[in-house]
Amino acid sequence: MLRPDIRRMKIESLGDDLHVLIGEAYESNSTVFIRGSDALLIDTMGSTADALQLRDWLAQRQLTVRAIVMTHYFSDHMAGLRLFPEAVVIAHRACDETFAREQFRTDEEAAFYVAPTLRLDGDAQLHWGNYTLNIFPNAGHTESTLNIDVPEADLVFTADNVVGNIYYLRYTNVARAAEALSKLSAIGRSRILSSHAGVRNASAIGSAAHYVATFASGSRDADVQTFLPRDVIATDTDAHFHSRNIAT
Repeated sequence: MLRPDIRRMKIESLGDDLHVLIGEAYESNSTVFIRGSDALLIDTMGSTADALQLRDWLAQRQLTVRAIVMTHYFSDHMAGLRLFPEAVVIAHRACDETFAREQFRTDEEAAFYVAPTLRLDGDAQLHWGNYTLNIFPNAGHTESTLNIDVPEADLVFTADNVVGNIYYLRYTNVARAAEALSKLSAIGRSRILSSHAGVRNASAIGSAAHYVATFASGSRDADVQTFLPRDVIATDTDAHFHSRNIAT
C-alpha cells in the first residue's frame, strides 16, 4: 500500500524517463533513469522514511531497480540501498574508507551501509535508455566521490563537490577542492545536480570555486557572504557548512 505522504516528496521531472526525487532529510535526492520497466538510481535518499517513499514511487510505476550508482559513501545518500537487494550497486573502490571517516552520523544512518557489487577504480560508461552516463572519479569532497556527466540531459552530477553555493571542506583540502571544481567546470554543462536539493544552474560551480579561493587566501571570516561573489546571496545551507569549515 502506498503511504499517503508520498505526495509531499518533491519531484523534478526532466523528461518522461528522468526524474529527481528530493527527500525531507537533508534534502538528499535520488535520481531515477527509466528504461522500459527498469530503473537506474543515482543515490538513495538520507532517511528510512524518504527511502520508503522512493520505493513506493517506483512501485506505483511498476519499475524494478536494476542498478544504483553511489556518488559517494556517506550515509545521507545510502538509506535505500537495503530496499533494493537485487540491484547492482556501483561505487568507488575507496567507499569503505569514506564511510569509516564520516562524522555527524546517527545510529539509524550507521545501519544504512551495504557493500557495493562493483567497485570502480577509474572511468566507466553506462547506457541506459536515452542517456549516456559518463562516470568518473573526482576525489574532492571525499576519496570515493564519483561524478557523472549526462550529455543528453545537459547535466552533470557533482555529488557534494558543490554544497549550496560553497564547498564543504571538512573531509578534504583546498587543493583537492579546487581541482575537483576545475574538472567539473571543464565539462561545460549548463545544469548541475548535487546530492542535495534539485537541479541548478552550473554557475554554482563558479561560486564554489570563488569560495575555495577565498578560503585558500587564509580568510576565516565567520560571515560566509564575504566568501561568495557579489551577485550570489548566501543561504542558510551555506552558513551552516561554512561554520563547520572554519571550525576545522
